[in-house]
This record gives sequence, structure tokens and C-alpha cells, in this order.
Amino acid sequence: MLTIIFIVVLSWVVWKMLILGVILPGIYASNAVGKVFDEMKQTVSDIVQEYPEILQMHSFFVDTEKKRVYFDLVVDFKAENKEETANDVAVRMKEQFEEYEFIVVLDSGVSD
Repeated sequence: MLTIIFIVVLSWVVWKMLILGVILPGIYASNAVGKVFDEMKQTVSDIVQEYPEILQMHSFFVDTEKKRVYFDLVVDFKAENKEETANDVAVRMKEQFEEYEFIVVLDSGVSD
């Protein structure tokens, strides 16, 4: 429970900093270990590599009790259809892990 609270607070702080234009490189969240977690993370990493407009995936979190998986996708600022890309990744993950819901937070890459 403490881990979830920490991640929620950290996400809120990072979100507020992004809104204010403060960039903190290198803050990433992840949880758990184990076969299902490792398989999910590897699967989403493989899927993400198929989309050149996706620059990064981070903040991968699996809530095994609620059967939800959360992660952020950093999408190139110039990319079109960012929401469609994020939805495609979520749908493809759902096909592999039907019992889980996938919540994707869309970030934009704005660096040079």
C-alpha cells in the first residue's frame, strides 16, 4: 500500500512539474518481480519497439489485485495520432493478457 501511495504522489509531483515546465530526467517507477511481471514488461517493450514515434516507455506498474497495468509512453512531439498509437499498444497488450486492463499515460517528447 505504501508503494502505491508513493507512486501516486510521485506521479502527481512529476505531472505538476511537467505542467510548470520543469523536467526531471531519470525518474522512473516500476514494481514487483516475477514471471507475469517480467513477461508483461518484455511484451510491452517488444510492442513499443515497433512504433518509431514512441521514444520511451516508463513507469511500468502492475496492480495484481485490481488486474490493472499502468505505464507511460513518451511519444515524439511531431508524431500524429498519439492517442491512436497509445490505444494500439494497449489493445495489443490486452490481446496477450486478457485478464488485465491497461492504462497508458501519454507523454510528449519535446527535446531536440
